[in-house]
Amino acid sequence: MTGQMEQPRQQEIQPHKSDGIRTAFGAMGVYGGVQAVQILAGLIRGKVSAVFLGAFGMGVSSLYASAVAVVQQIAVAGINLAVVKEVAAVADDDEARRLAASVSSRLTGICALIGGLLCLLLSPLLSRLTFGNYDYTVGFMALAAMVAFSVGAAGQQALLQATRSLRPLARATMCGVVMSLLIAVPLYWAFSVEGIVPAMIAGSFFGWLFYRRAVSRAGVCAFSAPRLRDNMPIVHSLLRGGVSLMAVGAISVGVTFAVNVFLRVAGGESSVAMYQAASSVSAQCASLVFTAMAMDYFPRISALTSDREALSAVAGSQQSVVLIVLTPIACMLSLAAPLVADLLFSREFIAMVPLLRWLAVAMTLKGVSYPLGYVPLAMGRRRLYFWLEGVYGALTVFAGVSVGYILGGLEGIGMALCAVYLLDIAVYAVVCARCFGVVLRRRVTAEAVVSVVMVMSVTLAAGILENAVAYAVMALLTLTALTVSWIRFKKVYKADGDN
Repeated sequence: MTGQMEQPRQQEIQPHKSDGIRTAFGAMGVYGGVQAVQILAGLIRGKVSAVFLGAFGMGVSSLYASAVAVVQQIAVAGINLAVVKEVAAVADDDEARRLAASVSSRLTGICALIGGLLCLLLSPLLSRLTFGNYDYTVGFMALAAMVAFSVGAAGQQALLQATRSLRPLARATMCGVVMSLLIAVPLYWAFSVEGIVPAMIAGSFFGWLFYRRAVSRAGVCAFSAPRLRDNMPIVHSLLRGGVSLMAVGAISVGVTFAVNVFLRVAGGESSVAMYQAASSVSAQCASLVFTAMAMDYFPRISALTSDREALSAVAGSQQSVVLIVLTPIACMLSLAAPLVADLLFSREFIAMVPLLRWLAVAMTLKGVSYPLGYVPLAMGRRRLYFWLEGVYGALTVFAGVSVGYILGGLEGIGMALCAVYLLDIAVYAVVCARCFGVVLRRRVTAEAVVSVVMVMSVTLAAGILENAVAYAVMALLTLTALTVSWIRFKKVYKADGDN
C-alpha cells in the first residue's frame, strides 16, 4: 500500500526454518539497532532543519526530495529489487553468485548514469511542476549527481542483502547516515536554504561510497568485470524481474510528489513542511516494526506458498506481533505529540500536532493490513500486486490527503488517512481470502479492535477534554496499552515456546 508509513516490500532472502512468534520478535531485535540509529539521525536532522531552515526551507527540501525520487525510481528500473532474488538464487555456487553479482553491479552502474542524465535533462520541467516556476532549475541540475549516487547505492545495498552480508550492510548504512548528518548540519547553519542541495548531494555520495566499500571488502563481486553482452540471460532476468516492482515504486514516489505539489498549491510550502514533518515522525516510529517485517516475514511466507493453512498462521502471528509492539508506541506518540513537535522541530510546527495524533491511529490500522500486503507478491501474483500496491494505493492515498485537506486542513488529512487504512484492511482481507485462502483470523481481528480503540481513545481525549484532565486520561490509557501489550507478549511468547 502506498503511503508515508510504508517500507518497500523488496527483501527476498533465503527462508528461515522457524516460523513462530519468537522468530518475528527476534527479527525486530536483530534489525532494530540499525533502524534506531537511522531514526535518531533523522530526528536530529529534522530538528536542525526546523531551526536553520524554518517551515519554508523544510518545504523546499521535501519538494526537492520527492521530485528527484521519481526520477530515481524510474532510473533504477526495479533492478535493485531483482538483484536480491537473482543473486540469492545461486547462493550455493560461489562462481555463479560472483558472476551474477558482478553483472548486477555493472548494470546498476549504467542505470545510475542514465538516471543522472535524465534528471539533468528534465530539470526545467521538474522545477516547473514542483514549484510552479523555473527558479529551481539549477538546483535540479545539481541534483542529477544525487540521483546517480543514490541509484548506485541502491544496487550495492541489494548485493549485500542478497549475499546475506548483514553486518557489512549494517555498518555501511550507519556510517552513511551519520556522515550525511555531520555534513548537513554545518551546511544548513552556514547557508540555510542554499545548503539544501549540497547536503543532499554529499549525503548520497557518502551513502554510495560506504556501500561500495562494503561490497568490495565482502568479496561479493568477481575480480574482473564481465561484459553485459556476454551475460545477456542474467541481464534479461534482472530487467524482467524489475519492471513490475519498478512500476510500483515509481507510482509510490510519484504519489508522494503529487501530494507535496497539491499541498504547496493549496496551502504553500509551510503546509508541505507540516505534513512531511508529521509523516516522517510517524513513519520513523512505524519503521521499527515494518523494517523488521521486510527483512524476515516475506522470506518466511515465500517458503509456505504451497501450504495455505501454515501461511495463514504465519500471517496471523505477524499481525499479532505488529499490534503488540505498535499499539503502545502509537499511544505514546499521540500523548507526546506537542512535545515531539516542539522538541524535534520548533514552536512553529505546533500546528501539526492534531495531524500527528491521527497518524498514530492510522499507523495502528496500517499494522493490520500491512502483513497481508505481502501475500500477493509471495504467491508470485505480480500483476495483482501492481494493481493493489501501485494503482489502488496511489489513488486512495492521494484522494485521502487532498479531500482531507480541503475539508479539514492538516487534521482532516489524518482523519482521511485513517479511513484509507481502514478500507485497506477490508480490501486486503477479501483479496487474500478469495485469491489465496489466507483468512484474517478472529483472534487477530479482536486484538486489532482493542488496539485501535485504545489509540483512538488517546487521540480523542486530547480534543474533547480540558488540558490537565486530558493529559491525565491520555497517560492512563497509554499505561493501559503498555500493560495489555506486555500481557499479550508474555502469553504468545510462552505459547510459541511450548509449541
